[in-house]
Amino acid sequence: MSTVQEQRSAAIEQSVLELEHTTEQNLNDRLMQVTADLEQMLKSKAREKSDLQNMNNKLIDRIDVLTKKVNDVNESIESICTISLCLMESQCMQIRAEEQDDDDKTNMALMG
Repeated sequence: MSTVQEQRSAAIEQSVLELEHTTEQNLNDRLMQVTADLEQMLKSKAREKSDLQNMNNKLIDRIDVLTKKVNDVNESIESICTISLCLMESQCMQIRAEEQDDDDKTNMALMG
């Protein structure tokens, strides 16, 4: 009877070893799959980060261009305001000179 028990024991031990081997192989396979998935995710995130940085750089460049245009428009408006002020002052002086000329004509005695 001891040989039957020994055979059963050997069979159980063999089954346990096969189960351990199968379990270890399954764990290794799953670990490799998870590692591959994580690497793929990292590559995807790196690509997304790069795309976002490129978009950000383009937006910064566009903002710089628009800021320059706004500054150019502001300078143009300042120039137009200065010219308008000069024209208004000139017109005011012209009007005042004409008023003074009219006053002088009415106050001056005519000879002749």
